[in-house]
Amino acid sequence: MLWLFFFASLYLFPVSVSAFPEFPGLSGSLSTAPSTPSTEKTLDEQLQDAKRGIDEAQSTLTYMQSEKISGALSAAGLPSTLRLDLVTAAGNVLRNAQRYLENLETLHHTQKNAEARQFLVKLGTEPGSSSADVELARERFYATQQALEAAQSEMKFLLDRTQQSVSHLSKLDQAIRQLSLRSGGNNNWKQELVKLQKKGVELLILADLARKNTLTLRIGALRQEAIADKKLIQADVTAIRPQQGKEALSQLEKERIDINHCIQEAHKRDQPAQAALNKARESYLRIRSDRAASSREVTSARQQYELAQVEIETVEEIIEDGRSYLHILDTETAYWKSLTKLGDRISTTDAQREASALKPKLELIQKWKPHLEQEVRSKQLTIEGIKRHIDERRLKDSDREFFTKKLRLFQEQNEMQQRLLWRVETLQWRLSDGLRQLQQMAPPLPLPTGFKEIWGALYATVAGTFNYEVLHSKETKMVGGTQVVIEEHSVTVGHIITALVLFLLGYSLLGKVAHSSVRAAQIRFQLPAARIALLEKLVLYPMILLLALCVLSWVRIPLTVFAYLGGALAIGVGFGAQNLINNFISGIILLFERQVNVGDIVEVDTHTGAITALGSRCSRMRRGDGVEVLIPNSLLLEKNVVNWTLTEPNHRFSFTFTVAYGASIERVMQLVTQALNETPYLLKQPPHCVFFEQFGSDGLIFGVYYWVKLGIEVDPRQPGSDLRFRIDQLFRIEGIHMPFAQRDIHLDSASPVHVHIENEPQNRNPA
Repeated sequence: MLWLFFFASLYLFPVSVSAFPEFPGLSGSLSTAPSTPSTEKTLDEQLQDAKRGIDEAQSTLTYMQSEKISGALSAAGLPSTLRLDLVTAAGNVLRNAQRYLENLETLHHTQKNAEARQFLVKLGTEPGSSSADVELARERFYATQQALEAAQSEMKFLLDRTQQSVSHLSKLDQAIRQLSLRSGGNNNWKQELVKLQKKGVELLILADLARKNTLTLRIGALRQEAIADKKLIQADVTAIRPQQGKEALSQLEKERIDINHCIQEAHKRDQPAQAALNKARESYLRIRSDRAASSREVTSARQQYELAQVEIETVEEIIEDGRSYLHILDTETAYWKSLTKLGDRISTTDAQREASALKPKLELIQKWKPHLEQEVRSKQLTIEGIKRHIDERRLKDSDREFFTKKLRLFQEQNEMQQRLLWRVETLQWRLSDGLRQLQQMAPPLPLPTGFKEIWGALYATVAGTFNYEVLHSKETKMVGGTQVVIEEHSVTVGHIITALVLFLLGYSLLGKVAHSSVRAAQIRFQLPAARIALLEKLVLYPMILLLALCVLSWVRIPLTVFAYLGGALAIGVGFGAQNLINNFISGIILLFERQVNVGDIVEVDTHTGAITALGSRCSRMRRGDGVEVLIPNSLLLEKNVVNWTLTEPNHRFSFTFTVAYGASIERVMQLVTQALNETPYLLKQPPHCVFFEQFGSDGLIFGVYYWVKLGIEVDPRQPGSDLRFRIDQLFRIEGIHMPFAQRDIHLDSASPVHVHIENEPQNRNPA
């Protein structure tokens, strides 16, 4: 719990501890006294303590590097690596002490600047409102936003590092306690090493705390500057002043020329960038596949390939943002032109009309702005990560050059995005304030007109949702060695919804058409029921495929869109719908192989019944008890399936019976043959037959063999039951008996068995 309290104090209290406790004297061994913070001190006192701490850290490092320490360690029989660890720990203490002093000095200067700024605010100095002042405020606001993002990113990094340092400090305290319980020269030196490491971590925490206090002051000052500049800019850009229309239109035209120039320059960079990308890709693949290539060569080729990719991304980003910028300029130009036409005197009707026209534009800007802000923040985080990578790591010159070029390209992208975001914010301010002033000029709308406005706003919202672009693709072609964009396609939410509705309606209609067509063909050509399912699927599936292609063509969704989704779709189908696809393909195989047809009597997975339907995913079976069983199509291919009616529906059944010895064999066979002829549902061909099988232990054994046509109309057990019933009936008439089981009992006894017969006693009446 102690380290939790210490960690919380770093965030709740300012820098109030001394630079660091006194370094232990090194005449013998380092002191084992725990580090304790001094009472609260002023910033100047902390600066003095930090300077003294640097001197002591330098003395400690010098002592650790001396031959005296080396001799003492050698005399104690300790390894030389321990001296290197001590020197490294002492050097780390010195570096963190210097960092702490630098951060304290920066905090001191920041506090002085904050006091001076507060003094100017008390004097009441206000910035000017001329066009030059507004332009300066606009540039300052842009720079302030970037500085604010950087400061917040650094603050987050320091918070994370402080948390890690506090956790490390707790582990070092635990190590010191464990080493203090042991005795011996080796453990004493290890304990001093851990104490030096702890001292370095404590100094790092204090240095980060001072830096966080500096950043807190800086973030507050930057926010105040941004608020002041934003108020000045909004006051200039949002007022409805038609007389300034010509000046504004002239400025917008200059920006349009500048943006068009940027887009043209980006197009000029596109072709060389594509060529460089292809060359870098080929070089990287060649070097990576070369076993003789060194790791440095592979890394260099990969870096060149990555730079070429970022260059292409930068060009595309500039072109896309430039087009969006031109669209924003068109909207603002239309705004100023409408105000110029109205003149200085704006009537109520004109105010209502202009307010109705501005509202959907403003709503569209408000929906688009958060997405743009998110892209800008993401790009800034990427830039900050690259900067930290360059500053904090010891890179080789080639690696530093790679990251520097990569940073420049990302900064170029971020600059264009920041410029676009600023123009969007300016337009939003102008439209929102202009709409507010126009609504103040217009009287309240009557009730019917109010409903009309509501429905108009609802329609605009729905239309904006339908027109939201989900995917954008280009079709290019190489013409004279130059890649030329032939056609561009955009897929919107409206396109997707329309395609789904048309496909569902078409699928329902095609299902009915295929079913009725196949039924008509069955009646006309007398097709067997087993082929109806196959014929219906053969008609339906091509029609569905043609319907999908027609729907995509009608709503102008190119097939190239699926090239982007193909990989993700394949993974999703492979992992999430593999059973569904397996059953679907199994159903198609069953339809074409026709090993199982509708009406067949099959036995699969402990179920026996007639197949009533072959579906795309599963098949239906009706058992003898009337229960419908759904069987996956894959089961009909993977399991052992007994098809009783695959090639021949006629099947032979048999049973045996026994008559008593002494019965006429000829008469028995005549009676059984008569019963076979009189029993319904027994086939005449193949002919049935009766055989005298053998002499049994209980009587004469006969076998009866007959054929029955299997189908869903008759249970195959019923003819057998009727036949047995008729045989029993005829045998009773003729007096032929079916014997019981007879057994002879043999008694094995050494002496004769005594048999005594007694008469039954007479019943006496006790009365």
